[in-house]
Amino acid sequence: MDYDLRRHLEAISSRFPRITPWILGEDGRTPVKTDLAGFIEWVEKVGGISIQVGLDDIGDKTVSTVFFDGFSMAGDPNRSPKLFETLICDADGEVHVERRYSTWEEAEQGHAEILSELRPEPATPRGSLP
Repeated sequence: MDYDLRRHLEAISSRFPRITPWILGEDGRTPVKTDLAGFIEWVEKVGGISIQVGLDDIGDKTVSTVFFDGFSMAGDPNRSPKLFETLICDADGEVHVERRYSTWEEAEQGHAEILSELRPEPATPRGSLP
């Protein structure tokens, strides 16, 4: 990153100390706080501001779970951030936020639970007709 850009971002960070973005750490799964320069470097490295945890189609619905928005919860240093989110998109383009999570593991589990809830139950045989 350009030295002048880094200095500018550090000046913004010092002027607005409650703006503390989140990124995924070296393991690619653990959220960690960073500064603006670290956030920009991470975005460049991973190619965007969100990372896909899960993406599945069930019938006419799409279930997407992502690590998103590195600035979420930036203003509340005492709150555990919910930086992962599962959305359900239906055939009409309606988007519904279903759940938010604090960890990658919670996000994987929540994604799987929503898939289970959306999958049709297998038919129960009623037995033979007399």
